[in-house]
Amino acid sequence: MGTTLLNLGQTLTALGKPAEALPLLQRGLAITEAVHGPEHPDVAIGLSHLARTMTELGRAAEALPLRRRELAISEAAFAPDHPTVAIALNNLAGTLEALGKSAEALPLRERALAISEAAFGPDHPTVAIRLGNLAVTLTTLGRPADALPLHRRSLAISEAVLGSDHPELAARLNNLALTFDAMGKAAEALPLRERALTISEAAFGPDHPTIGVRLNNLAQTLNDLGKPAEALPLQQRALAISEAALGPSHPTIAVWLGNLAQTVDALGRAAEALPLRERALAISETALGPDHPDVAKGLLNLGGTLITMSRASEALPLLQRALPIIERALGPKHPIVAIALGNLAHAFQDLGQIGEALPLQERALAISEAALGSDHPQVATGLNNLAGTLAALGKAVEALPLQQRALAISEAALGSHHPVVAIRLNILAQTLDALGRPAETLPLLQRALAISEAALGPDHPDIAIRLSNLAHILKALDRKSEAVPLLQRALAISEAAQGPDHPTTAAIRRTLGLQKQR
Repeated sequence: MGTTLLNLGQTLTALGKPAEALPLLQRGLAITEAVHGPEHPDVAIGLSHLARTMTELGRAAEALPLRRRELAISEAAFAPDHPTVAIALNNLAGTLEALGKSAEALPLRERALAISEAAFGPDHPTVAIRLGNLAVTLTTLGRPADALPLHRRSLAISEAVLGSDHPELAARLNNLALTFDAMGKAAEALPLRERALTISEAAFGPDHPTIGVRLNNLAQTLNDLGKPAEALPLQQRALAISEAALGPSHPTIAVWLGNLAQTVDALGRAAEALPLRERALAISETALGPDHPDVAKGLLNLGGTLITMSRASEALPLLQRALPIIERALGPKHPIVAIALGNLAHAFQDLGQIGEALPLQERALAISEAALGSDHPQVATGLNNLAGTLAALGKAVEALPLQQRALAISEAALGSHHPVVAIRLNILAQTLDALGRPAETLPLLQRALAISEAALGPDHPDIAIRLSNLAHILKALDRKSEAVPLLQRALAISEAAQGPDHPTTAAIRRTLGLQKQR
């Protein structure tokens, strides 16, 4: 009876119904313990199922002791170097990562890999999985360059053992692409995403839920390459596939709606993104309950769209509601709490309440540094956000060293040619401009433009922004004749990539018109 309940609960969780699964799993575990005793391996299996469902319900903190007990039972029953122990280590690492504790997860991933290699040999498919998991943890810790060779080895093992068209190979390709994305190499990620989609369609057919995942992944890379118009139909197809396979109220639908809304936002169509965000939030609340972290993420996303639409007063209560949900579910020191604090600060700043934004940005930065280390890319984001708030308070002198540190972190973590480095250079240049130092600003903007063109191509929407900013500084340096052709090129890029009515296009057109009048 206990095994039957555990299996049924596991199936319900896989179907996106963790709330229905929970009491079955709890009862199944209790029966299993009563029958076999608390240290039996079957109890570890029950604990694993229950912990997974707890995590799906946004209760990872409650799942953590279950995972620790699962590991202890497995080690006692099978010896510390048994493959079952590697599974338990991997599960515990996943729960720690859900709680924002990737640094604690790392040695567990490393030990799980070592056990699997010793048990199965260096070229076993299980080793490929362990390598991929370890690489994902390294990427989360801001170390994508360290993750890259692990992903490549994982892919090589899978391809050699399973063949070039096996569905598992698509998962390995996807993981490798994720790391390229994290390194700002979306152009290298693109063919991997395309191949993963081709493999999955051949293996599962065009309407399988896995195809929805692959389509969304490909769309994300296209968005990173500044091609939201190409990403949009892929996400629309992914949504249709998933709705047909899973039903319109499955939690996965909320994720796909959020991704689609992000792309519509990127196309300058925030008004169309808004109902997608609202529906995604409604699905998450109904399926997962009002206090689930995914609901908080939906609130953050909806708030972000409202801010884009200059409706910060409507965004503010959503962001204020999201923050305590995340704090309760993940703890007050989780990196996602830092993101929520930054978004809330943004809303306050847009409402002119900069004094209230400042302590939020300071707390966000402190959380990121404590959780991720002082050299993590998220820390650079926190530094830039805090610097932006200080600049808005007229404290550009205080903002400057924060932005310089953010640039140094980003260059060290991501490489000197990463698109994020171009963003950091651009923001630093704006502060120097505000301090009346345009001559120092010019080389930063020139470098930012060169990085963006090399990484994203000459027709990416970000190039239009870089050109416009560079033109502004050239004008300040009395080099108007050089500024006008940059603005003309910026306008052409923005019109082609985003349309003539996009806010960025309109702003560049106004600036160009003013330049020509003078």
